[in-house]
Amino acid sequence: MKAKFIIALVGLIAFSFHTLIAQEEEKNPAKNYNTWSAGISVGHLAFYGDISQYDYFKVWKYNNENRIGGALTLNKQLSNVISLQGQVLLGSLAGTRRGIVNDVNPLIKGKFPNGVYFKTNIIEGNISALMNLSNVAFTPRAAGKHRKMNIYLFVGHGLVRFDSQAYDLQNDRPIMKYKAGLSGKTTEAVNPMGLILAYEINKQFDVNLAITMRRANSDKLDGYVRGSSPDYYGFTAFGLVYKFGSGNPDAKSLDWINPMEEVYNELQEMKVIMNQIMKDDDDDGVANYFDKEENTPAGTIVDGSGTAMDMDDDGVLDGLDEDPFTPAGATVDPATGKAIDSDGDGVPDGIDLEPDTKPGELVNFQGKKIEGGFTTGGSAIYFPSVYFNFNGSSILGSNSERIASIARTLKSNPNIKVTLTGHADNVGSETYNEALGLKRAQKLADYLVNNYGIDAARLNVISKGETETLSDKFSNYNRRVDVN
Repeated sequence: MKAKFIIALVGLIAFSFHTLIAQEEEKNPAKNYNTWSAGISVGHLAFYGDISQYDYFKVWKYNNENRIGGALTLNKQLSNVISLQGQVLLGSLAGTRRGIVNDVNPLIKGKFPNGVYFKTNIIEGNISALMNLSNVAFTPRAAGKHRKMNIYLFVGHGLVRFDSQAYDLQNDRPIMKYKAGLSGKTTEAVNPMGLILAYEINKQFDVNLAITMRRANSDKLDGYVRGSSPDYYGFTAFGLVYKFGSGNPDAKSLDWINPMEEVYNELQEMKVIMNQIMKDDDDDGVANYFDKEENTPAGTIVDGSGTAMDMDDDGVLDGLDEDPFTPAGATVDPATGKAIDSDGDGVPDGIDLEPDTKPGELVNFQGKKIEGGFTTGGSAIYFPSVYFNFNGSSILGSNSERIASIARTLKSNPNIKVTLTGHADNVGSETYNEALGLKRAQKLADYLVNNYGIDAARLNVISKGETETLSDKFSNYNRRVDVN
């Protein structure tokens, strides 16, 4: 009979969980987390009922009330908070009651002055609902710190099978002849409830301490019916749990994932990123998170990635370069970035093929002397271009030597007339850039007239707007005035 009962009980639990597996596979084929676990536990069984000496402490003498039990469990996580657990418990119960003289049961009253005791083996199967309190509550923790403890409350329903026998404590005789003390092979409903404390060893294994109380739907678990009050028994056990279900050895178990904690951790990570985005240690205008050069010197001009810029490639960073428009190959002062023009002909050393030109002589773009004079035009003569800030028309200090070179050539050759052609980059409308180019050319003309006394009649002012840009990469070279 016992074997049939166990087979039927295990079959019922297995069928219930088989149904859950099928439903889970339909709902969640991805299986990102372990949602199944199996456990084994061993612990202390204690009876609380009519044949029990004390309410809280179990006796060891004469008849030991402390018994051992073992359980197998199978758990299915339905969510981060709720799970279902099937359990089979095997063990034994015992109880002692000394000095029974006055008793409400007439079959017992006065018959056993030294007391009675009972013992029985039990087989219990139950299905319980568990609530993970650790995932209901939320305690912020430092980034990277993972919770290692879980607390569960549970309540369930099941069946317990027992065959209790009571004995005379004095002589160990069964008290069957008094038609009391014998329950016979009996199956009754039982309701387990309790608390589980779990500690996570790793992603596959937990250990736990389960403290539970069972309420039997009967008063004859001890073979002694005294009234209508049910009997109870407790099971306190240590267990080992194996978690599985995802097929991924690195997957976390769902009951160790707190959704609020996950959201909190993501917000903390976002906060760190935002702090990185907002922080700019080298104060170059590019946040650390995007800055490829986090230690650029103060005043350095950088691009969008935080990389220091040297637009004229003269070896002097733009933030320190007093003349960021020196032509390629020109020799510059390493401290200021200004082009060195030893003979003052407007063509910097390094690209000047005749670096000893006499003052006032006309040269071409290579610095070579132009034989013969020019009364108009001057297309073969080299004049440096003058550059401007974005959307600006003010004369920059970095252009002072260029303008001086233009003025010196014009004053040394009073018959030359030149055209000042203003240009702009392609930001803005064509009409706006046309006007901006003309404004720049006029500013240079006024500067030459007011500061060097050049006759305005020798200066023709026009604009090409954005129609003749020099570079698509470096728009600063497009913001200029050419002199020819």
